[in-house]
Amino acid sequence: NGITPPADIIITNVRPTSYQVAQNLTAGSTYYTDRTYTITSLPSKFTTATWIKTTNNDKNNTSSSFLSFALTKNAIVYVAYDSRATSLPAWLSDFTPTGDTITAGGGNLKVYAKFYNSGNVVLGGNMASPAAGAYTNYVVLAQEN
Repeated sequence: NGITPPADIIITNVRPTSYQVAQNLTAGSTYYTDRTYTITSLPSKFTTATWIKTTNNDKNNTSSSFLSFALTKNAIVYVAYDSRATSLPAWLSDFTPTGDTITAGGGNLKVYAKFYNSGNVVLGGNMASPAAGAYTNYVVLAQEN
């Protein structure tokens, strides 16, 4: 779109377009675009992250390529995924569990991390094979590395 984002916003061009880029999420912030669920608690390091607020209605998406966005800088991308999952989607296997949890109204989210160079990132759907047991959609965070 030709608009330069503020220096601390490192995520642009998010698809699907119903998703929103957000900053400074803390306890009490909503983390989906279509629900009023709020974050109860989260590790303080994530309050400075750039977030992608996803749509919980997409929680059953099985596509191997679903969410795309561009990073304006090299970054650690975090995926906060439903802690009730009994099997993770294959695309998440390249991510490392951080041991962090975001406590939230829609269910607790375990955090996984992966380094990306600036440029385009594509993530799969929440229930891409062989995912099982996840009842809420994931949320994405990124921090400059």
